[in-house]
Amino acid sequence: MTPYGYIYKTTIQTSKGEIIYFGQHKKSHFDKNYYGSGRKIGDWFKKHKNDFKDKIKVELLEWAYSLNEINNLEAKYVEPHLDKEYCWNLRNGGNQVGFTEEHRKNISEANKGKIRTDEMKEKQRQAMLGKPGPRKGVIISEETKRKMSISAKNKPPMSEETKQKLSDSLSKVVHTEEWNKKVSDAIKVLPKERRSMYGKKHSEETIKKMSNIKKGLNNPMALNKQLYLDLINLYKSTTWKSINQFHKEFIKFHKVSYHGVRGILYREGLITK
Repeated sequence: MTPYGYIYKTTIQTSKGEIIYFGQHKKSHFDKNYYGSGRKIGDWFKKHKNDFKDKIKVELLEWAYSLNEINNLEAKYVEPHLDKEYCWNLRNGGNQVGFTEEHRKNISEANKGKIRTDEMKEKQRQAMLGKPGPRKGVIISEETKRKMSISAKNKPPMSEETKQKLSDSLSKVVHTEEWNKKVSDAIKVLPKERRSMYGKKHSEETIKKMSNIKKGLNNPMALNKQLYLDLINLYKSTTWKSINQFHKEFIKFHKVSYHGVRGILYREGLITK
């Protein structure tokens, strides 16, 4: 029977001591020149492979004859050494998704206090332009879809405290006219089939709710007469450069969404669109 692959162990003798790395290689023959493809060991080899070539040893640990078997074997060899200083495996074996708790904590500590500047963001954006997304072309099996569905259905409901935190956070978001224009332009060039409502229709009940929100009905502010009057008087009291500027000022006193404010002003004839 032809092997599916094998589990190997790479050992490196360094000035700081012995380093080990376990991995799986999906080949039917043992390749003594294959040392591993993990991120940490891969970065090390790029810099030091030639300097330590005579101090690197690769040994075949065990053959496997299926995907399930090779994953289980890798996990068996990796897990006893994971998170040890001498082990360069960063994740659980067997292609298991996710980092260990200790590794997550290390990443969190390393990133605390770091601020991504606009220049950094632009460099990252430019680097990704024209490249396909990491999940593009990935086909999800029916079994995986079923598991995802079960997981989503069994997810506990969001607590009232979490809902309130989300609401408070979103109420402070103010989009500039420039940002709104960019979003609008981006949607316009999208093919119809990629638009969120392509081939769908709102129910009569949803249409009515949306209409009432635009008119200011069924809106917390519409039910509070004093709040309603405060908004109108504040808007009329001075000249505003934009609705965004007015909304930013108004939410200092009242938690009202941008669309709620816009709906009231439109209903009162103070804005045209």
